[in-house]
Amino acid sequence: MGLILLVTPASAQESPHVPGELIAKMVEGTELAQLDAMLTQDGCVRTGIVEEMGLILVSFDPGIPVSDMAARLEARDDIEFAHPNYLGEADDLERDGFLPNDTYFGDQWHHENTGQLGGSPGADIESVPAWDITRGDSSVVVAVLDTGINSSHPEFAGRLLPGFDFVNNDSDPEDDESHGTLVTGVLAANAENAFGVAGVDHSCSILPVKILNRSGRGSTFNLVRGLNFAAGADVINMSIGGYPGTLALLDALQFARDAGSILITSAGNGGLGSADRSFPTASPLTISVGASDRHDRRPGFSGTGRALDVVAPGVNVLTVLFFGGRDSFAYFSGTSAAVPIVSGIASLLLSVDPTLSHDDVREILTTTAEDQVGPPHEDTPGRDDFFGYGRVNLFKALSAFVIVAEIDIKPGSDSNPINPSLEGDLPVAIFGSDSFDVADVDVATLAFGPSSAPIAHSHGPHSEDLDGDGFTDLMAHFRIQKTGIAFGDTEACIAGETLDGTHFEGCDAMRTVPDMDGDALLDVEEAAIGTDALHPDTDGDGFGDGEEVLELGTDPLDPLDPEPDPVPEPASWLMLVAGTALLGLLYRRRVR
Repeated sequence: MGLILLVTPASAQESPHVPGELIAKMVEGTELAQLDAMLTQDGCVRTGIVEEMGLILVSFDPGIPVSDMAARLEARDDIEFAHPNYLGEADDLERDGFLPNDTYFGDQWHHENTGQLGGSPGADIESVPAWDITRGDSSVVVAVLDTGINSSHPEFAGRLLPGFDFVNNDSDPEDDESHGTLVTGVLAANAENAFGVAGVDHSCSILPVKILNRSGRGSTFNLVRGLNFAAGADVINMSIGGYPGTLALLDALQFARDAGSILITSAGNGGLGSADRSFPTASPLTISVGASDRHDRRPGFSGTGRALDVVAPGVNVLTVLFFGGRDSFAYFSGTSAAVPIVSGIASLLLSVDPTLSHDDVREILTTTAEDQVGPPHEDTPGRDDFFGYGRVNLFKALSAFVIVAEIDIKPGSDSNPINPSLEGDLPVAIFGSDSFDVADVDVATLAFGPSSAPIAHSHGPHSEDLDGDGFTDLMAHFRIQKTGIAFGDTEACIAGETLDGTHFEGCDAMRTVPDMDGDALLDVEEAAIGTDALHPDTDGDGFGDGEEVLELGTDPLDPLDPEPDPVPEPASWLMLVAGTALLGLLYRRRVR
């Protein structure tokens, strides 16, 4: 059972709030005109509404104690609750500095830490190899709830969607503080434009939502309205904190989750226990992100606690300069800088598989995070309150996917029978479309069985001679698999010749599927077999699950079965590892 902190009337005076304002929730079915008339009698007026959630903003004389007015409204039959319009703020630290007239990707240690700037090599998210898998997709929308954005900055050219300013109540979410621009730069600055810096995602669409004012502060009601506006965006980045866990805020978070949004939040800059005190990150509805430095240490400001999920680089992260020129940058520190790195990873994951849910993305992030990279007294094995599940790794997150093709070569005609010799190696060539590099094949297995009993099924053996050539027909079943992502019309083909000289060829479209533990068994296969999809060696016998199933023929659930089973008689099955049978790996473009 989860623990949710709610603000009680006793604590109402302890948290900063907007004087003379309350957020109230109407009872379902309440008539607005009647409610407005009654509010006037109570000495207040409705000044805002979020109809989808039944929430209203009520204003009154700031000289009236907020607790008195809240009690007065909560006594009404048409009001479920009322509480102050609490304030939150941006979760950043002071930042400054820029160097003009150069491209600064080499100094963006969070992408690739080679020890530059005195850091520890490898204390990064491995962006460079990850970008070989994907650099994003414009169909993925990331909403940034913050101080707005410098819409004229060239690093965001061609990426911005129409947003909204809930501070000034207009459709121009221009940044008047800088925080939102810096956050968005870390997340999504354009890359390969010969100036400035590179974001994590180079293609996603950005939805700017201004909920914080020029001082970097904002009310709960504006956050609620921002969540209502952004609900349905694929990812919502909230580099904010300090809000109490009010019912209105929890309703808004649930509303956005129900709309399909992935919510990523800052664990706060209050140090020890901050992740459990500060909302929205303390809510289990969000993914809570702390900070790490270029040595994989936790900076003292980074929020800790039971709510913390992962950490990401958040000290002196290079991003765009708010009002700088094309070739400039700013140093950005705080958990605010770490959140957009995780949001960028989430958006890249969605560019690969747009069906991923909030819970799916959280599982990928936490499973592929690098554990025990920080000081051993804090970053203990498994999840801990200081580093969560570990420091995120973009490459490992994207490598949780594999592309697979399974090709059946069925019995042919008299002119092309599939009657291979069952002894010795079988010559096989593997081809690929232009986006499938066959030279990097991880798994290539070949199995023979009776034509009505492909290796992937559990049917018993049958003997058939469909082409009438006097030989029992056999089906060749190929599985071709590699780590990566299939884009567009990606196709894998096999072609070969049996030992009696018969040529065969077949093709299949490559599909992207999850393999969370990287053991070469697909997650769906592990579910069917009963192995652990998050652990590559379920029975702990030193042999990977995929190795046992695909190569050795042993039981991945039996620690006492580490040796290969006897090879079945030819009448049943024959498994050959195609890697021992390859004459060559060929590459060609399939023309359609």
